[in-house]
Amino acid sequence: MTAEERNWGALAHAIPLGLNLITGLGWVASLIIYFAYKDKSRFVAHHAAQSLAMAALFFLLAIGGTIAFISLIGIPLAIVMWIVAAMGGLILPIVAAIKASNGEEYVVPVIGQATKSLTNT
Repeated sequence: MTAEERNWGALAHAIPLGLNLITGLGWVASLIIYFAYKDKSRFVAHHAAQSLAMAALFFLLAIGGTIAFISLIGIPLAIVMWIVAAMGGLILPIVAAIKASNGEEYVVPVIGQATKSLTNT
């Protein structure tokens, strides 16, 4: 694996994190990187797919928290879901970017295995 692949693997997590903090559209960067590298580098495609999986997970947690909040009964659950989404959305991409820059394949806990079919691993 080349240094360029390690860099793009790390950027597949770092760019979406930065965009999510500003616009909430970090998943778009993950998608672009995935399609740009899906036939060139399995390593970069793997990290872009993992980044997309993280975006989907945290989006669903945020939506679930909002639904729980609207029901009023679920306000404590909503608060927990929002905290998990916020903390996970900050911590996991940083960990994944560090792993990618070291040449390691990071798999998102819980849903990361679902991306295996996208990257043929």
